[in-house]
Amino acid sequence: GYFLMGVPTETMHEMLQTLNLMRHIKPDFASLSVFVPYPGTELYDRGIAAGYMIDARTLDDYYSKSPKYYFMKHPDKRIDTMTDEEFRQIEKHLKTSFHKYNRGTARILKRAEARSILYRKEPTALFGDFRKFLAWLR
Repeated sequence: GYFLMGVPTETMHEMLQTLNLMRHIKPDFASLSVFVPYPGTELYDRGIAAGYMIDARTLDDYYSKSPKYYFMKHPDKRIDTMTDEEFRQIEKHLKTSFHKYNRGTARILKRAEARSILYRKEPTALFGDFRKFLAWLR
């Protein structure tokens, strides 16, 4: 399952509901991403109007900013409903929870089974996933 957090109007309660939904539907693998609006989208335009996004970038922006902040006016302010510190805390909590969920042996085996075709075509993917698995055991 693929889940998203950090839409500008999302509340902490809604973010926790995302975590509860993941636990309720029990996907074989759960991925969590943080919302990043891109130019040309309605949410990007809303971000410009709200003062979160920048409309014009310089070449220097691409060399001096992390890619996840290219379009952010103030990387410390991502969301309307909470402070940046609150956002960082809830982001860490959700990512840790998703990571723990994915570490279950049954889920790891299901993921390997789902990727078996890839492993036959690209054996290096199997080795990469095995290294990740070993890192999870630490």
